[in-house]
Amino acid sequence: MNQWRSSRLILVLVAMVTAASAMSYGLYRIARPESPAPNAVCGAIVFLGGTEPLARSSDPRARERYQRIVARSEAWWQETAARYPDLVLACREVTPERNGFLRWTEFQMKRGGRGLDLPAALSPWIAGSGKFDRFEAKRWIVDNRPLLDELKAIGELPDQSVKDIPFDRWKLDAGHFAVACAEMMMLEARTAAEDGDEAAAARCMRAVQGFANHFERIEVPDDEQWSVAACIGSRMRSRILHEIMPALSNARACHPETWDDLLQSPAAAPRDYARLLRGDWQMTLREFLLPTLGNLRDQGHASDAQALVDAYSERMRSQIALCERADGLTGLPSWNTVIVPPANLSQECRDLFRIAMDDRCSGSRGWVTRQVQGSLDAAAFDIMCGGPVPREPVSGKPFAWNETRRELALPDAPCLARVKVQPLSVPEVVLARSPFP
Repeated sequence: MNQWRSSRLILVLVAMVTAASAMSYGLYRIARPESPAPNAVCGAIVFLGGTEPLARSSDPRARERYQRIVARSEAWWQETAARYPDLVLACREVTPERNGFLRWTEFQMKRGGRGLDLPAALSPWIAGSGKFDRFEAKRWIVDNRPLLDELKAIGELPDQSVKDIPFDRWKLDAGHFAVACAEMMMLEARTAAEDGDEAAAARCMRAVQGFANHFERIEVPDDEQWSVAACIGSRMRSRILHEIMPALSNARACHPETWDDLLQSPAAAPRDYARLLRGDWQMTLREFLLPTLGNLRDQGHASDAQALVDAYSERMRSQIALCERADGLTGLPSWNTVIVPPANLSQECRDLFRIAMDDRCSGSRGWVTRQVQGSLDAAAFDIMCGGPVPREPVSGKPFAWNETRRELALPDAPCLARVKVQPLSVPEVVLARSPFP
């Protein structure tokens, strides 16, 4: 994802340079006007150094050059990994029969990017803005039974690893497709709940959770991978709370202990975020920095490329160390909104340093927000089951519960000022058995 995200950023830059050469790269960051403005010409050089146009070219000479750059950057990556062994995440030994991530890549390649052929009547529900059409859902499930069974089988596999999977296969940007596949399993769960079949609904949702785990629990989960897992997990919890449990409640078949393990996962620790940063370090180097620097050096630029690689690695190493020493979520390191690259780098390498580090601040807030959102969902489940209002994990204060409106929200705390989590409406359900006395 880093390569594609950075490429999109620089495409905007070059369009602006073409339209008005006097405009600086700093104008792109209009939301953060305090950022120092790099040289626009150097920004254009960075764009020309990107390898995505070569990868997409139909010209055999361009493709051959791209393959040479990829081979050199992979060799460079091996050298870098040897220099920073403490940042490298080792692969696990997982047999192919148990490797859910391997099965996912095979499924994705087999589908060839094709969609899931959903009827228009189901699209609003999948988007979260429409009513559930039970008739259309059942018809689609019958027509697509082999597809659904294959997806559930992938989600039910216990392990995940990228070992022995070609890099260009498992780094594909397939987040939208993955979320759509998860939604298909949730569609079946909702249909089963409408029929009062709690066991079938729970099996589907556990397969959804397992499917999300395949993205987050691989050895090198970067921003893209954990974002896919976070999106799937958030949608799954919302569907359970607001659709599955109420539908089962109507059938007097809702047992809260069935859903406890899917809704009560505790907030992660800062050391878990350190693992994500290691994945980001590796993926940013392999996907973006090393191929781009190799291409720039072919054109006589970026003579200080190795200095950039070391500066980026040392910055990530220091932040990872802070995460590993933090006691709680409030101990996560503060990422500077303005990323100031080392002054000894050339202008083009300073630009690349900013691009590589640009998403750390938002990524850190996004990860904390995910932990808070998951805790809010768990608190809603506790309240639905008749339990007390739990505490929010960052501030340590109880969640704000308005019993009249049945609305659950974050407590008023300065440390949550930049955490954007919306209040949650908590449905009333009839439980077959409550776990609380």
